[in-house]
Amino acid sequence: MTLLKLTHVSLAYGATPLLEGVSWQIARGERVCIIGRNGTGKSSMMHIVKGDRLADTGEVWRAPGLKIGELPQELPVADDRTIFDVVPKGWMVLVLYWLSLIISVKISSPTKT
Repeated sequence: MTLLKLTHVSLAYGATPLLEGVSWQIARGERVCIIGRNGTGKSSMMHIVKGDRLADTGEVWRAPGLKIGELPQELPVADDRTIFDVVPKGWMVLVLYWLSLIISVKISSPTKT
């Protein structure tokens, strides 16, 4: 089942074409990685895919109810914390998650008598 489809999509900023006649689709269960040099249109294509930007030409089809998430490439705003302040908080979240998994396994596992 197709979830997302681009057909002959083109995008240019001024006289500089970033995408020319791009066509591809993603089916349920597929995983995709988009790689390329800086300035080749990767982020622009993702803006089109998400619907944040319209293509100059072509068609973008999204399955009804499709949700698209992203991990932004921008860094968070700098603050006064050091790496020694930030990392332990991330570890604590992981530890709490692991503990919740262990507890749920113990609760749901049958016990022998």
